[in-house]
Amino acid sequence: MKILMICTYFPPDLSIAAVRPYMFAKYLVKFGHDVTIDCSKKISNNIKDNLYNPTSIGARILYYDSDDIDNIRLLSPNREKFHYLNGKLYDLLAKVYHTLFYKTYFNKKFNQCKIEEKKIKKIIDRLSEEKFDVVFTTFSNLENLYAGIYAKYKFGTKLIMDFRDLIVGNGMNNWLDNPLFLNEEKAIILNSDCITCVSKGIADTLSERYNFINIEVVNNGFEAIDVNLNVYNDNIFRICYTGHLLLSYQKKSLAQLFRIIKNLIDTKKISERNIEFLYSGSDSKFVIELAKRKGIINIIKDYGMLNRNDVYMLQKKSDLFLVFALNTPSVKGVISGKFYEGIRSKNSILAMVEGTLNNSELYLMNKIYHYGYCYEQANKRYCVPELVGFIMSLYDYKVHNKIIKHY
Repeated sequence: MKILMICTYFPPDLSIAAVRPYMFAKYLVKFGHDVTIDCSKKISNNIKDNLYNPTSIGARILYYDSDDIDNIRLLSPNREKFHYLNGKLYDLLAKVYHTLFYKTYFNKKFNQCKIEEKKIKKIIDRLSEEKFDVVFTTFSNLENLYAGIYAKYKFGTKLIMDFRDLIVGNGMNNWLDNPLFLNEEKAIILNSDCITCVSKGIADTLSERYNFINIEVVNNGFEAIDVNLNVYNDNIFRICYTGHLLLSYQKKSLAQLFRIIKNLIDTKKISERNIEFLYSGSDSKFVIELAKRKGIINIIKDYGMLNRNDVYMLQKKSDLFLVFALNTPSVKGVISGKFYEGIRSKNSILAMVEGTLNNSELYLMNKIYHYGYCYEQANKRYCVPELVGFIMSLYDYKVHNKIIKHY
């Protein structure tokens, strides 16, 4: 088949959102399909991916914008702009702003979406003489879905929409959460011929919301990486988190973990000399500020932004890999791509799930595969003692044996 794939994020962009479309394209080509990719060439935070090579997979890549320095996509531009505000004050002011000036904020974001959509359509128009069997488009970003609908009717072909997140009710603090956008979401969904989702929770939500039945769950995965690593053979227990911390549920989970670590240090169950928290990502200031407030700044090892290979090496050298998720009546099926990086590292994973619903997908997966431990805020009364026991088990093993304990 001849397939047109539309996506925003694609290597050399370092975003975790670039991995899923890259893997789809790579393996579709391996299965014998002819793949053309219409994507952005902007990169996040001026760091290019050195692990996934887009030119090596055999797909044709057409960029709808350039990678000029002026077009760098910053992961958290507003937070950096107001860096002098502490985390809680920034979140409060942002919430007030988005409540009072919602229409202005919505229009600004929507207009930007339409600008990006026009760029994508220019590439589609250039391909008007070609025949495609399938158009495959990804969310996020929203402009990909609009452009996918345009391509469907342009080429008279089938349209598959792929969802890493829901459009409405995805747990992100932005304009897409507003219930008023449900009508637009419905129009988008009903223009698709088939939907693929990263998790069962997302698939169930779309099915229930729109009675759409042609939905397939295609979980993320991982590829093994062959690199030489000098794993630390010492008595330091290392917890690792790599990625952004822009979402409220991520911040709450990290604060909960820091409180638990602080209590273990204060009660002398853990020695501050034998534990480190390793962080790599765009939110170093938040991590450092939170650690200071919780009284554990001495255990923080901040690496800032790293390329994907260095991130993997950091993950691999850690004893415990940290993942955040959310599970509520309106937001289900949140499984970060980071979770599969944790599996690839072959080390224990701690999944921390905020929200009011228990039995999240990550919890149920742990019951089957035993990847480590899943903490659910909905079961806080029971989960906190179990989480403490889980951490202590890994900590004691590392301190006494000087090697990583694998689950």
